[in-house]
Amino acid sequence: MNQPAPDLALKDVSKSFGAVPALRDVSPRLFPGEAHALAGPGVGSDHRRRG
Repeated sequence: MNQPAPDLALKDVSKSFGAVPALRDVSPRLFPGEAHALAGPGVGSDHRRRG
């Protein structure tokens, strides 16, 4: 059985916050019917007001 083509495919994605790397050379592929989430300390915290 063949796997369907991904709805979204990214290649070699990197993201840093200042000098702190958050992602380095990640290549995610999102397929139909899959669920994805980001989890861990600080995820979603930038909607909070500070000060």
